[in-house]
Amino acid sequence: MRWVFAILGIVLLFSAGCISGSQSTVHATSADAEGSSEYETVVVEGVNQQVNVSSNKSLILVVSGSYNTVYVDEETELSEVIMSGSGNLVYMSSNHHPKMMRSGIQNLILRYN
Repeated sequence: MRWVFAILGIVLLFSAGCISGSQSTVHATSADAEGSSEYETVVVEGVNQQVNVSSNKSLILVVSGSYNTVYVDEETELSEVIMSGSGNLVYMSSNHHPKMMRSGIQNLILRYN
């Protein structure tokens, strides 16, 4: 009987990421921005999404959910990457040097040339 509750809990955990939808973009400021709107926050959440991200502002990238793949354009100024969830993958240029914060399991950040 315990395994039924365990499976139900896992299904609810994975479906919770699907409720929030796909990619959304919001303009936000960070503590470093001093009230300016030079920063853009892109949130990628859900399950099994492939998203290409580019911005002409300094980008704060937030990736959550499970098994999402995010490609950051080489020309985008990437200031921060925040990852949570499981099995997410972010591709960024070897020229990007953002502040990175990862939690969850099997979240990877890979660099391309």
